[in-house]
Amino acid sequence: MNTTHFTVPDAYIEEIPFDTISISRFANKKELEKKYHGPVVQYFLNYPAVYILHHSTKKSSYYVYVGESSNVDRRLAEHYKAKEKLVDDNNNRLPAETYIVTHPFFNKSLTLDVENRIIQYMLANPNVDRLINGRENAQGAYYTKEFFDQIFNNIWSKLRAENNQLFISEIEARDSAIFKASPFHALTAEQTRAEEQILDAIAAAMDQGGKHKLIIVEGEAGSGKTVLLSHLFRRLHLKSENVEEASQTRQKSFENGSHYLLSPQNELLKVYTTVAQKLGLHDRNKSTVMKPVQLWNRIVDHSEKPDVVLIDEAHLLLTQGNQAYQGKDQLKDLINNSRVVVAIYDQKQIQQTNQYVSQDDYIDFKAGAARTINLTSQLRMQASEETVDWIRSFVDEGQIKNLPVDDPDYDLRIFNSPTELQLAIQSKAAQEDSQLSRILATFDWEYSSQRRPKQNPDTDNPSVKRPLPTWNVEVPDYDFSMPWNLQLKAAPGTRRVTDDQSWPERAHTIDEVGSIYTIQGLDLNYAGVILGPSVRLEGDKVVIDPTKSKNRHATQRRTFADGKKGYVSTELLKNQLNVLMTRGVNGLYIFAVDEALRDKLLELQRQRG
Repeated sequence: MNTTHFTVPDAYIEEIPFDTISISRFANKKELEKKYHGPVVQYFLNYPAVYILHHSTKKSSYYVYVGESSNVDRRLAEHYKAKEKLVDDNNNRLPAETYIVTHPFFNKSLTLDVENRIIQYMLANPNVDRLINGRENAQGAYYTKEFFDQIFNNIWSKLRAENNQLFISEIEARDSAIFKASPFHALTAEQTRAEEQILDAIAAAMDQGGKHKLIIVEGEAGSGKTVLLSHLFRRLHLKSENVEEASQTRQKSFENGSHYLLSPQNELLKVYTTVAQKLGLHDRNKSTVMKPVQLWNRIVDHSEKPDVVLIDEAHLLLTQGNQAYQGKDQLKDLINNSRVVVAIYDQKQIQQTNQYVSQDDYIDFKAGAARTINLTSQLRMQASEETVDWIRSFVDEGQIKNLPVDDPDYDLRIFNSPTELQLAIQSKAAQEDSQLSRILATFDWEYSSQRRPKQNPDTDNPSVKRPLPTWNVEVPDYDFSMPWNLQLKAAPGTRRVTDDQSWPERAHTIDEVGSIYTIQGLDLNYAGVILGPSVRLEGDKVVIDPTKSKNRHATQRRTFADGKKGYVSTELLKNQLNVLMTRGVNGLYIFAVDEALRDKLLELQRQRG
């Protein structure tokens, strides 16, 4: 279609109460003609439409159902008659309103895509407590696909004008960690193939009554592992009638099974838990999303016999016991006590000695897997191949190449001081389209989550009430000091929202420095990374100096299978650097404490011009 000088018409939106009288009145052509003229009446009566049923709770939050139909009044009447969708725990109908959206360009595919995007934004909305929808509707190519963004933006702006609490801004929705992990994203061809292979393997294991099947999904940071896992978890919980006909027999294999999603990473676990709670896949009485040690404890006391266990960040599972986990290898224990385990694994993201697996041991471990799937795409960083190669060479090989030139979609920048970097990131975070921008640092400064640092007494005026001391990232030569993460308090009145948000989504964390423990698995618009003293230049190579690190979990000795002890700190600290350097979607800002490394990077930036 030639879109030159083509004007896309506006959408039409009606809000009506969800009751039989209002639905009948809406379907009355004469009633509609009192408000609309010409073809608009036909758009509502004969074109496909999206409808948004919504009930506001006493806490000013919402229960929402989003649907679509080519005969919307009949579909709404069916919902009402069957007393389905918006009901309380006792199956009593909740009072509700419904928005009905139509458009002159609506065909089935475009309508399904609009429905799917609305569902994604509703899932990301902190004001929505429950989202009821059983289908997945992301579409491929179709005739009016090229108009989708323009049409949807028009629809969403009109809905926001009606209710800006139910319909948050598009930027706020898209920057949410919930949106980024949404199971409603259209999968890439690579992700789709991986999902089909995994579901086939799970179905075979369930039908044959087999046990202890392992499926490994490998992929580096930003390769789409989180979305794939979120999508898989929802697929396992769907009813067979809510998938395409060709997949219904396979889907029946999953029904009534016990399916779990595990993550050892606290911030990512919050995201998965919120998604599952909103979609009704998890509740506090029967949790299906948890830490690996929580499921293991249930297995040990014989209260759980898992069918399918999906494990994100499986490389972070313990390979040594501790007080909370009394085994020898968490991943192997879960495999041996489940029918199927799907493990998302990236050896470049192992962080601690008690998670360490040697390359030889990992090869042996992979040999026992029923299937290994590799994701190769880079879906996080909107960067050129040259920029990605620069970061990979810096992290993997310690090689500093010339800085990429003319990458229009990714801002790679070097800073002469930590304060300049701080101001640049704060400036980005103040912009509407890059609010999810934060400062990160290598773990080269003291921090403890168990205690506060000691505070020197104020001998001049001991009666003065001073703020609690914080663990700080400090660069004395530049008079720079910022608190480490998880120490500052949120603004009064925002705790209900911030408790459910991941670290970078909380507004006050712009005044903190993030670590690998609060950013792993998550995205930022722009990442400002302070390379501490453990990352330095030696000759013309970037090297890791474990003696400068404060991360004892990475620098302490490891006891190997043969009983010998040794250090793997250089490898682990390089993995941590990898996590920090690959968080930014749109940009990476760097300040290096090591003078030689800083001078080298600044020199290359000057040469780039």
